[in-house]
Amino acid sequence: MPMINLQVSATLSSEDKNNAAKELGRLINLMPGRSEKYLMVSINDGYTHYLAGAELERSAFMDLRLLGHESEEGQEKFVVAAQAALSKLLDIPIGNIYTNILEMPHWGARGIYETARNF
Repeated sequence: MPMINLQVSATLSSEDKNNAAKELGRLINLMPGRSEKYLMVSINDGYTHYLAGAELERSAFMDLRLLGHESEEGQEKFVVAAQAALSKLLDIPIGNIYTNILEMPHWGARGIYETARNF
């Protein structure tokens, strides 16, 4: 189950959030074995991001969490496409979009404890 937590500096409309969530859902398929069917997305707006002590005018930080390992190729495809899509959809300079990826060995969902080896 992938989880994307997106922090955006701008205030977004419900339509903007919905469009971004749908596009991230479409793009998660760039990583083999990942699917929108299991993707959870949280979009939070109105954040303030700083880089080198200075506030970034329009910015985004995307935290992607995955159960188990994903190939570097799959990660790269997703990050490049997702950052380009967010830049276009939300009018954020691509140089102000940052992503981290955490591969989790354990996960709990729907009352079930899962490990990456079961995934």
